[in-house]
Amino acid sequence: MDRVVSRAPAALVLLALAFVGCDLAPARAPSGAPPAKNAAATNLDAQREEFWNVLLMQGRKIGYSHTLVQHAIEGQRAVVETTTNVTMVVGRFGERTQQKVDMKSVETPEGQVIELRSEAAFGPQPMITTGRVLGNQLLLTTTAGGKSQSTQLPWSADTRGFEAEQQTLKSKPMAPGEQRNLRMLLPVLNQIADVQLLAKDYETVQLLDRQESLLRVESVARLPDKRKIESIYWVDKEGRMLKGRVAQQEQYLVDKAVALDAKGLGSFDVGSDVVVPVSLPVPNPHDLNQLHYRVTLEDGDPSEVFGNSLTQSVEPAGDHTAEITTTRFRVGVDAVPETGNQNVSDEPTEDDRRPNSQVESDDPLVVKLAREARRNETDPMKIATLLEKSVHDLIREKNFSQAFATAAETAKSREGDCTEHAVLLAAMLRASDIPARVAIGLVYVEQLKGFGYHMWTEAYLDGRWIPLDATLGRGGIGPAHLKLSHTNLAGASPYSSFLPVAQVLGRLKIEVLINERPAQ
Repeated sequence: MDRVVSRAPAALVLLALAFVGCDLAPARAPSGAPPAKNAAATNLDAQREEFWNVLLMQGRKIGYSHTLVQHAIEGQRAVVETTTNVTMVVGRFGERTQQKVDMKSVETPEGQVIELRSEAAFGPQPMITTGRVLGNQLLLTTTAGGKSQSTQLPWSADTRGFEAEQQTLKSKPMAPGEQRNLRMLLPVLNQIADVQLLAKDYETVQLLDRQESLLRVESVARLPDKRKIESIYWVDKEGRMLKGRVAQQEQYLVDKAVALDAKGLGSFDVGSDVVVPVSLPVPNPHDLNQLHYRVTLEDGDPSEVFGNSLTQSVEPAGDHTAEITTTRFRVGVDAVPETGNQNVSDEPTEDDRRPNSQVESDDPLVVKLAREARRNETDPMKIATLLEKSVHDLIREKNFSQAFATAAETAKSREGDCTEHAVLLAAMLRASDIPARVAIGLVYVEQLKGFGYHMWTEAYLDGRWIPLDATLGRGGIGPAHLKLSHTNLAGASPYSSFLPVAQVLGRLKIEVLINERPAQ
């Protein structure tokens, strides 16, 4: 049987972005800068700030970020250009992989956004987003795999850009007990969040090379879909962030040489090092009828993170604890689970049916593969299982070096892991007029004796979202899958649905309570 794999590089990038662009301490402007053309420009060019940060996961180096802030003249107006580059190098089941995120924003000196651009290299082709504020709208265009999508977000005069938290802290440092609220655009997620900053008190903080007394500032960014990102910053009296933390990821202000030092880079493995172990091994988990779990989430409520679905039922069980029952379902083999608690009103949207920049269901090769796989079959249920088996057989090379390839890229390369299986299957389903989306969660991996992060596919059949997993090719899933969320990968940022993974990384405990074996 093919190895069921797990991965969370996109989630790790999101964690990194929670800290990105922290203008922590100014550096000297590099020599050799081009001369200014007039006195005003000379004064502006002198206002250059450069910052380097190192990123750690579970105490191991995973990358660095570099931010450059420049004041300039654009036409007849003064602007502030901020460029941030993030580089992450991690292992994935022993294979080394690199992800890069580049961002640029142009704002007025008062902090009002004029335009922005981000480029996230998670797969063979980058996802590029450009945006411009026009009146009360932010116009965004996202391009990936040669396909572009445009969206509009409502914009108000008090909404700020990527650097809003850092800007407010530097312009007026917070005092203990103070609270601030602001609205800002989150990079790469491309969503507007309501952010609350709460200054606690000064405390002794261990930095990489010393200890300092720093103000603890707790940040909660609430997204429109009710999800949130919680961060902690440690800030000096000038409002400069010297340390930050999201879940188990930390960043520190460092010199350029420290940031670029490759020692230890890539030692953290997002395949094996984020596995959630269980004390009770589960042999042949995909053949069981049912599994019962007790899930504990540090500083959180797992019943708000794990979702109900056709094969999964979640019940709160006290502070930070929930009990989850999962049931096997294979198309044409098992009856519809009675324990499932799927929301029947969760009907497919147009975005579950049509192509987008990640799920290119109109790509000629994807269409051809779907047509060949379904042959002359007309029953949607049977078509879905034929497509699942086809993708399982099609992806011959289980490649861990890519982070997130599109359906068209995978159809051509025929390599990848769980995300490539899930996205290609979703595209082939849509190409066969079956609504489809991808599910994000965890799966039990026997070799690792624990749960790894995973992606699979859901097809809308007979009025229900039916789970399919092309990494297995078994016509459905067993009770070893734990679902966190789902997404149709449409819109300005398909990666926002990875946030639940970011919320639970390093904070999750799973206990197997009861398992039921299939009847003989």
